[in-house]
Amino acid sequence: MRKAVALALLFAACASNSKAPVTRPEVRIAQISGVPVAARHVTGPIPVQYAVRVTNRASEPITLKRIDVSSMADGAYTVRASSTPFNVTIAPEKHGEVDFWANAIVEQATISGANGPVTLRLVLFFDTPVGPFEEIVVRQVNESAGAASGPR
Repeated sequence: MRKAVALALLFAACASNSKAPVTRPEVRIAQISGVPVAARHVTGPIPVQYAVRVTNRASEPITLKRIDVSSMADGAYTVRASSTPFNVTIAPEKHGEVDFWANAIVEQATISGANGPVTLRLVLFFDTPVGPFEEIVVRQVNESAGAASGPR
């Protein structure tokens, strides 16, 4: 009897959310700031600027509401978890670009210095006419590659 009630509740919940899911956007990120040559091998805090390009592949507009960023594993620097709010609406089949800064810490000087590669984890929060969703992206970035292959 409990299984029947649980199944009925599950079907009712599914039926009430009958809107189709949104086609996931394409997300690109690049580091667009660098550490001057004289300071590449120092340790301590540094500000890092990123550019994110979101291509809306859905048939309805999507609105970027927030980006959470943090670094993963070892890299040239560490980005502690931080969040940046946005309110950028992206039309169907168009793209939008946002820039943001994150505080990073160079904990140990490496052979490539503070401009070496870093793996970032981004969580992008979107709102749409059919409801909110999140997109999680893991990408490797660095200053030297950012200029050539960035979102712009």
